[in-house]
Amino acid sequence: MPTDTTDPAVLRPASPQRELATVHLLASLRAGSAFERVTRLLSETASLRSLLVAPGERPGCLRLSAWVECPAGEIADLLGALGFVRGLEGLEWTVAEPRRAREYALLEVAATGEARSRVIEVASVFRGRVVDACEGSLTLELSGLPDELDAAFELLGELGISRMLRTGPLALGA
Repeated sequence: MPTDTTDPAVLRPASPQRELATVHLLASLRAGSAFERVTRLLSETASLRSLLVAPGERPGCLRLSAWVECPAGEIADLLGALGFVRGLEGLEWTVAEPRRAREYALLEVAATGEARSRVIEVASVFRGRVVDACEGSLTLELSGLPDELDAAFELLGELGISRMLRTGPLALGA
């Protein structure tokens, strides 16, 4: 399940001496602690900015997508180390271009009366959509560049965000 990664440090661009990369892999559920070994390795050797775990394309596997920051030129060492973790399949990576990264968010905004139309208006400006409507709130689905979501959250925050889930940056592998 996605984790709430609303910390602004997660979204800062890498420094010139470091590079951002996305790592995608399949972990066999039969491998037991492969997930634990991968997350430990990623956090020890790189700055783990975002991690998304979802059911894999094949039965019995989990899809892990990590957004990491490494010292420039060291991504190959990280991938080599990941290659030794038993129970992993389909290791892919790409140096992330921030303009290609996207985030996904679900948020619930308190909205009654005139505020409802304002929430819908803000969501449409950011190509979002209403996925659920209750008497006192609207649930929105948003996706886009990290900076775009930040701007949407700023506007919607003034109206009263009651709950939010944000994936963190994601990018497709090579």
